[in-house]
Amino acid sequence: MNRNYLYLEKFPILIAAFLVVLLKIEFIVRHNDFPPII
Repeated sequence: MNRNYLYLEKFPILIAAFLVVLLKIEFIVRHNDFPPII
């Protein structure tokens, strides 16, 4: 039970970090005018 609780506690932090990385990549792409990489 403890393991699941810790996982759920850290999960929002992982989501937030993922969103921050996406925003940074988008910011860099926009300001450097790189072609979109998909």
